[in-house]
Amino acid sequence: MSWKGRTSPMIKPRTTAMSWAIPVLALAVALMGPMSAAQAQEQWEPAQWIGQALQTVLGPVEEAREDTNFGFMEGPSIAVALLHPGESAAMEIDLSAGGTYAFVAAGDEDAAQVSLTVYSEDGSVVDATTDALAALVVTPQGDGAFTVEVGLPGGEVGSYCALVMLEDGGAYVAPNYFGYAFGQLAAACTGIEESGLTVSSQVGSGFTLYGAVLAEGEDVLAQPVPLEAGQHVLIGAGDEDVSAMTCAILDEAGDMAATSEDGTPVPICDVVAESEGFYQAGIICDAADGPCAVMWGLFLLE
Repeated sequence: MSWKGRTSPMIKPRTTAMSWAIPVLALAVALMGPMSAAQAQEQWEPAQWIGQALQTVLGPVEEAREDTNFGFMEGPSIAVALLHPGESAAMEIDLSAGGTYAFVAAGDEDAAQVSLTVYSEDGSVVDATTDALAALVVTPQGDGAFTVEVGLPGGEVGSYCALVMLEDGGAYVAPNYFGYAFGQLAAACTGIEESGLTVSSQVGSGFTLYGAVLAEGEDVLAQPVPLEAGQHVLIGAGDEDVSAMTCAILDEAGDMAATSEDGTPVPICDVVAESEGFYQAGIICDAADGPCAVMWGLFLLE
């Protein structure tokens, strides 16, 4: 198993109306029998809140595509974190001099505002903003490692906050494909909870749910995240053009801690962390028709 990344630029336009509830219903019916979309999302409570945040940040992406050449960055280009007021989550990314990059962040309906900050390699602030829908466009003067941070500056309760990272000329799939992928992931969580377990986002781990654009044979690896002792599950899902994927969890040494069975469109694997440590979650797109939206999340099982 290797982590080689993208091999070619890709574009896949929207072909259906953007939807976040219907895909949850589609797989829920396959797993558990008929139920309404609302019932399917109620089975895994975080789905509605994560869906709100994702739909808020991905809506402007399709609008911007009409007048720009922005597409999704290589590697993890979507990230979601459960934040309490005053907390933040950060992504480290490599940017190139002269390139144009856009970052969009928002939370679920309980987040009145989110903060969005881009830091240079030396820790200085490149740009920052705070808004209900926070957005920044950055053109670096030099190559380097940058950090994008999303924070929840206020409020009385925690919120799921989403970040989308775009680049001029990046790979593009219409946002509704991510809606389909998230629906499959949410329905898989519903199926796990039907067995008596609880699938939850670990507070304090930063970003633990990701999205990316992949083609057949490509893979993506998220940055290390701290996991508390206990059982954790990694779930991956793709859009309707993905027929087989493999997911894997790597430990602090970079060794394979767990991997899913090959040849499934919704791969699942789990690992028991004996003590707190850092782990990475990755996805390999084994078989797909063209560029595809994939999502994968590392969750706590209780």
